[in-house]
Amino acid sequence: RLRNILIDFEVLLLKVKIIYAVKLILRAMIACYCLGIYITNPNLLDYTVSKPWIGILIILGIILADILLKFVPLKLHPIGMRKHLKRFFIPSDHYLKKGITDTDRKELKKLKNDGRNVFIFYLILNGIVFVLYFSGLIGVPEIIMVMMFYYVGDMICINIMCPFKLIFMRNRCCTGCRIFNWDSIMLVIPLAAVFSYISYIILLPAIVYTVMWEVSFARHPERFLPSCNDSLKCSNCTHGMCPVKRRKEFTGK
Repeated sequence: RLRNILIDFEVLLLKVKIIYAVKLILRAMIACYCLGIYITNPNLLDYTVSKPWIGILIILGIILADILLKFVPLKLHPIGMRKHLKRFFIPSDHYLKKGITDTDRKELKKLKNDGRNVFIFYLILNGIVFVLYFSGLIGVPEIIMVMMFYYVGDMICINIMCPFKLIFMRNRCCTGCRIFNWDSIMLVIPLAAVFSYISYIILLPAIVYTVMWEVSFARHPERFLPSCNDSLKCSNCTHGMCPVKRRKEFTGK
């Protein structure tokens, strides 16, 4: 029975790996397609015109659908994405006996600082984009291309290398990442510069999803701490992407 459980677990991990690899390929294809359109006829990427090109509407629709799907916590979603929800919180013995200790509070302070640093960096980065847009140096097509860069970059962070982890947070793996569910708002934030109902339709669920995450972090910080939440242990991880981990050992640490 234990062997079957381990086999099922490895199959699930393999599925998650395949899904993220496929998402990287598909996003790269969409980004390359947009780049080709941008080079040949950039006006097609402008969704604010009276009769926008159907292609750009489909691409934005795919992005919107991906954001909306995050509201449904599927089994194949990594636990790092679902840890803010009550039903995925497994109290550790440490938390049941001691609650949130001073050591945990130090870790929470680090998480808060990590989030602040990333927020400041991203604010500056997109501030430059906003300044360029409102000064007329770039237009909607360029905003779309910036978003395509983020679109592919998100999957690169998961599949290959995450600069936010290396530079700002230095967390052990994606499961304990403070900003795991910031990906939606970080992806579509360039659209905030474009005053269009299409922009608002895409931005709204991304904002709501991020607010849900932040409210949970503020009210239930124990869900974000591996010392308090057993769901964040390697043995319960359904991500399967982190090279630091060794599933076969099932240490539970």
